[in-house]
Amino acid sequence: MYQIHLIPPNAEKRLNRMLRHIRQEYPCYRRRLQEVPNATRASPIQVLDKLPLLQRKEYRHLQADVFCAIGDTYFTIDSSSGTTGRRKVRITSISEEHAEGELCQRAFRQIGLDKHDRVVALDAGYADIYLFYGRVLSASGIGAFAYQSVGTDASKKLESLASFRPTTILTLPSVLNRGFDGLRRLVNDRQTKDHLRRVIYCGEPMSRSLRSSLEVELGLEVFSFFGTTETGSFGAECNAHCGTHIYNDAVIPTLISPIETPDAIEGEVAWTTLHFFGQPLIKYVTGDYIRISKNRCPCGLSFPLMTAIRRTEDQFILFGQKYRYDAFHETLAEELGNVPWLEIELNSNSTYDVVTFALPIEFAASDPAVRRAILRTDDLHEFVTTQHLSLRTVYRNRPSSTRKVRRVRDLRQSASGVGCGDWSSS
Repeated sequence: MYQIHLIPPNAEKRLNRMLRHIRQEYPCYRRRLQEVPNATRASPIQVLDKLPLLQRKEYRHLQADVFCAIGDTYFTIDSSSGTTGRRKVRITSISEEHAEGELCQRAFRQIGLDKHDRVVALDAGYADIYLFYGRVLSASGIGAFAYQSVGTDASKKLESLASFRPTTILTLPSVLNRGFDGLRRLVNDRQTKDHLRRVIYCGEPMSRSLRSSLEVELGLEVFSFFGTTETGSFGAECNAHCGTHIYNDAVIPTLISPIETPDAIEGEVAWTTLHFFGQPLIKYVTGDYIRISKNRCPCGLSFPLMTAIRRTEDQFILFGQKYRYDAFHETLAEELGNVPWLEIELNSNSTYDVVTFALPIEFAASDPAVRRAILRTDDLHEFVTTQHLSLRTVYRNRPSSTRKVRRVRDLRQSASGVGCGDWSSS
């Protein structure tokens, strides 16, 4: 299997240090290294090339090793998103949080945040990651930070921010799409008219149409901020707006079976973290397919420039949380027995997202059990009970033989399209 590792020469020593660390501390990685011929004498890049990919189903094997390696160090635990299928534990030690914080500070500086900025974070789900960003921003010396939880009244919440006089909004594209009318009023409010100037989005892809509306209609500068739940944040858009810079001195992208064109190289990606020693990930596959430009960014940064990213399988994102088609199908099968087919359609309106699950008509009498199974999949019930989502179940005859089961169809305005700066994350 041909692979390309996008690693700068000055990161080879860090990679070598990480390989020695995982050999000593993690039996699951030690077994993998034993499969590499002459691993102790080969260069770190040669070892990385020969190491097998760490698939998402193998992510759980790390957990016992991590608990042993972390010892009596203070740490926090949260759950990974659907990137890894069913939710799994992520362990974050103090040193891990500090390392991720340094990368986030680099990203925020690259975007241009400074002591004159007043940043407000808006979220529809869990506050943890935004409060972490708030700590990072405060440590970097910005003027002020505020957090606001957004429900179905996104427009009112955005409009109510006028008294805070924000210069920057950090949030999800779905929140911006839902609250666009309120954002327009906020931009035109006499208290914020000369202050609000940029939007930073994360957690979801942003459609070209929404980005254009923010830039052209509202006059806001738009930046993407990139990472995954398991690896943390490690990339951001610069003011040249030609893509997302990946900090490959800390997180190495490996392109699997890449395809080259005159202007770019693209392929499925696996990530290797050089800044996490408590729960390191070596060639970890997240199900993303990325494109890296061969052109140097006009801003002068040498970090690889990611110009597109898409999912390689049937996954979708709701308010920054990833969900897998297979997770729903498997949970329904556990509840109902054999489920020959399932279709999922996502749509949106000004108030909430609508998720429709279509099943064979013979399961119509079991609708209560169907809804129970769906709602317990990856905590979907949280978004439904808080009225961020409307859940529908429909029952149909088997799709005709001339039409393939569509599995997942995403019709939402905020999450369609792929382009410069568009991406999905955790």
